[in-house]
Amino acid sequence: MKNRKLPNKLPEESHTPGRVYAIFRKDGKDVGSIAQYDRKGQKIWEIHTNEHKGIKPHYHKWEDKGNGKRGQEKDGRKLTKRMQSILRKVRNFKKD
Repeated sequence: MKNRKLPNKLPEESHTPGRVYAIFRKDGKDVGSIAQYDRKGQKIWEIHTNEHKGIKPHYHKWEDKGNGKRGQEKDGRKLTKRMQSILRKVRNFKKD
């Protein structure tokens, strides 16, 4: 883990395209966020395990905002079955 005093945030772009990245909460008790990146290394969506307008966990799509910038949409959405499966796998991952 990074320095616990620093903010914990996923990168907006991946230098390894087509990946899924995950970070854990600072206390290490649960997943904080998970993101999927496309073949160009751009973030497609990001799962958050906290509550957002009554949805927990939820995800945000990442989209072009204009002027060459990308960002997450404001409204959270319910997880798809695939996202639920990814979240379960990350939560159940055990280091040997």
